[in-house]
Amino acid sequence: MINVSSLLGVRQSASDALRYGRHRSGEHTPRSSTDRRPVVVWNVTRACNLACTHCYASAKRTPAADELTGDEARAFLDDLARYGVPAVLISGGEPLARPDLLDLMTYGVERGLRFTLSTNGTLIDDITARRLKTAGLIYAGVSIDGPEELHDRQRWACGIWARPACGAGCGSP
Repeated sequence: MINVSSLLGVRQSASDALRYGRHRSGEHTPRSSTDRRPVVVWNVTRACNLACTHCYASAKRTPAADELTGDEARAFLDDLARYGVPAVLISGGEPLARPDLLDLMTYGVERGLRFTLSTNGTLIDDITARRLKTAGLIYAGVSIDGPEELHDRQRWACGIWARPACGAGCGSP
């Protein structure tokens, strides 16, 4: 993923040091590939409130039967922290559909992990945004598929472009 805003010089993001080798005060920037650890993308749930035509996760309305339990997820985060993973990108399905997500993020931050979030944005309201910040989220990416009509058609959700934090829309395949 390329941070277009950073490339245009508009602003820097928390991941620029990892992505472009830019040093930021208080952060460790690996000097060579032998010092680098992988950034992990974790699909925390299959559950999603939308039915996007382009979904790579085969998301459904409900979680998968074999998703990690809370204890298993915390053990996974412990492993990532011990390995020195510099960042975890939380994705899904819709990651905010996982009820314990904020608790897991807080747990991971307490162990030195940094979190970014890839979301459809529909479950974020003012309260959730504040809770994400408090949990230690450093960046959230919200997918936009194009102009309003195209976005809604791709998401199988009439009016979803104009209705943030509203849940499911009006159609499904």
